[in-house]
Amino acid sequence: MDYNNRYNKKQRNYSYSSDRNRRNNDGYKSAQAGQEGRAFVHAPYNFVPFSNTVLFPYASAEELPCHDKYDEKLHTGEIRVSLRAETPVFVSDGNNSFIKNGNGQLTIPGSTVKGMLRENAQILGFGLVSPGEDFDDYQIYYRAVAYEDKHYQDVIGYEQYNIDGSWYAAAKKVKGGYIKLEGDNYYIYPVKGEVKSIKRDEIKKELGIDVYPPIARYEKLNSGEYLLCPGKAPKGSPVYLFPAPDWSVKPEKVSDVDKISFMKDYEARRTVLKNKDFWTLPKKGAFKPIFFTKFDRHIFMGMTKFIRIGYKHKISEGLPKYDIKKGVPIDYPHALFGFSRGKSSYKSRVSVGDFCAPSGITEGNPQSVTLAEPKPSWYKGYIEGGNNYNADAFRLRGYKQYWLKPEEPGAAAANGNANMGSVMRPAPKDTIFTGTIRYSNLNDKELGLLLWSIRLNPGCFQSVGKGKPLGFARMAVDNVGLCAFDPKAAYSSLDGSPYNDISADVQKYIDAYNEAALGDGAKVSDDPGIQDFFYIRSEIKSGSEVSYMTIGNKATSTINEFQKAKGILPTIRKMREKQD
Repeated sequence: MDYNNRYNKKQRNYSYSSDRNRRNNDGYKSAQAGQEGRAFVHAPYNFVPFSNTVLFPYASAEELPCHDKYDEKLHTGEIRVSLRAETPVFVSDGNNSFIKNGNGQLTIPGSTVKGMLRENAQILGFGLVSPGEDFDDYQIYYRAVAYEDKHYQDVIGYEQYNIDGSWYAAAKKVKGGYIKLEGDNYYIYPVKGEVKSIKRDEIKKELGIDVYPPIARYEKLNSGEYLLCPGKAPKGSPVYLFPAPDWSVKPEKVSDVDKISFMKDYEARRTVLKNKDFWTLPKKGAFKPIFFTKFDRHIFMGMTKFIRIGYKHKISEGLPKYDIKKGVPIDYPHALFGFSRGKSSYKSRVSVGDFCAPSGITEGNPQSVTLAEPKPSWYKGYIEGGNNYNADAFRLRGYKQYWLKPEEPGAAAANGNANMGSVMRPAPKDTIFTGTIRYSNLNDKELGLLLWSIRLNPGCFQSVGKGKPLGFARMAVDNVGLCAFDPKAAYSSLDGSPYNDISADVQKYIDAYNEAALGDGAKVSDDPGIQDFFYIRSEIKSGSEVSYMTIGNKATSTINEFQKAKGILPTIRKMREKQD
């Protein structure tokens, strides 16, 4: 397929290519399966690559259809859909139970279904991924344990010290301060003087305070000073004594980006942290002692002197770079589902109702499971070629998709971490959820893209709800009923329905998008990334190849695959080529 820049006036289709070719960074042929004594990198998810091309059917928002009238040249109607649970499905109400509507029926909210369809349309529609709109953009925090990272050394430096024959490191370029929420912003008031380090086994002798058991805490002393104890550590390791706060010093304002980066790091680690309030930011009216450093217009902060810092680059810098030379063109997904960009906004032309199970269908018995959360900090999985976010030319892999799996009811306490446990009461297998999706003023290609996002290809499945790594959430699309709305019939007669069943035309509209959206005779379905998408939505896999890597457990002699694994996560393309 030709990815060169092109401008097709006749079709009103604008397409811009990436300014760099996709690189062959799979690294699959390095240390993967087949090498004895080594674990290979694997996960229950993979990535459909971002396209080097984005399709812009509209040059600007002004070209989009209006919402206040029906255009006879465009399509308005509704799509009646049935989703059948191939494996148990769980959509949480926030309290470990399935969401129910006012009639007590198990319900998948329309917002959940709409989010699923929008992501499908983003892939099938060659959509533009927008930071702040499609995902939160921030710097990922990390700690260079091996002390070999030049960027890390530039930010904080470090010094090594020996405790009972073991070597540790502490940052040199950090300061102590007090962080406080004032209005809507956080400020750090640097301490006057120095933060004093005191060994844990000497703190009782010096201050008469026992820091054992060594739980993470901070407390105000009678002197007005604050003692900061970062938690479990050897007896000879330090706790910190902060001078009393002085609110007259000029504070450092924490930017929104730095606040989001800190909180994203906290949320990623929250399930394994003890005394969670100690590690998060203070609430309004409160303050706490903290370590911080300033580097390259950013503030990095933490509750220990050896703090975590952000990679050089934000997540968004790993997106493809498109040469958009003029105006603010609109892609297919944003044209369908709406957007808000500064002063420009547009309402969705697609509305999705709740999908409900029949009355009398009840949720199953509670199941204790471990729902691990994928973390973008795992660059062997999230970044092409195994680079990290300090690489100046790193590129994100793409849209995360979970492999379809048989139900794994025995995969409850993965890695033996009780802190990560959850309870689910899923809807049983074969439960059917029905709902209605309404659309207005869509052209042939837009309606085709919407229908394709709903139905997918034959043999493919949708994924809805939690528990995907354990085989939950797989749903078959049993019915797609397309009904065209006739405005004249709606207002000229009291008898009959203004909707005409045109379900026989579903494939016709899908073909209209598939065969014409790209132009030049190219089919969307021939694009390798689209083929990757349909592969991961149709293949049902099991075994270690599509499971989380183990952390390691001495009691069960479980290998720590995160430390032992070599190479990087193989791409979907490599996996389907291997199967072929």
